[in-house]
Amino acid sequence: MTPRIDAVVFDLDNTLIDSKVDFALMRARINEYISKRDPDMSLEAPTTMELVARFVQRNHSKIEDDLRNLHLIMDETEIESSIYANHLVDIAVVLGALADMGVKLGLLTRSCERYSKLVLGESMSLFDAISCRVPGKPAKPDPSALLEIADTLGVEVEHLLLVGDHWIDGQCATSAGAHFLAVTTGSSSAEDLSRFSPISVLDDLSALPELLCELTTK
Repeated sequence: MTPRIDAVVFDLDNTLIDSKVDFALMRARINEYISKRDPDMSLEAPTTMELVARFVQRNHSKIEDDLRNLHLIMDETEIESSIYANHLVDIAVVLGALADMGVKLGLLTRSCERYSKLVLGESMSLFDAISCRVPGKPAKPDPSALLEIADTLGVEVEHLLLVGDHWIDGQCATSAGAHFLAVTTGSSSAEDLSRFSPISVLDDLSALPELLCELTTK
């Protein structure tokens, strides 16, 4: 059955933007901070955000300053890289084509708002709803923010398409009950992304408007 798509929500890094964020450096800085504050805590975690969440859970009674400091570390690492970021596609053209089709547009990123504004520039204003990383707020793959975006856009989540390059995006879409479209512009292979049953796997995001047009005419 052909899905009806009323809204498209985009991941940012390595989906719209060729990200130059040094995630290894970010993780090293986070590890160093946590090791000083909680020497007995294991630093094993699949993502930096999950590590931060576990640290928060272990130290909830004294966490406010630590949480702010941890997010400042992540913010700083992202902002340092922003001058090296490039757009993977003509964002204004792709988003404009989708908007002309009556599709609502969202941005869901685990990056901070300031970094997002720096790398997107004027394209930031083209989104109808935006959700960036906020201290204390669950991040992808938790579906909460995606469900909030659907509510803000006034669409049912089953008519929403999340576009991303990472398993985190696929898991987020699956958990929320949204559709997923994978792009191979990041480090994940088409095979890895196919585990989340995407409606399509694209090498080039510029093909998205045509793909959605084909879906709506079937």
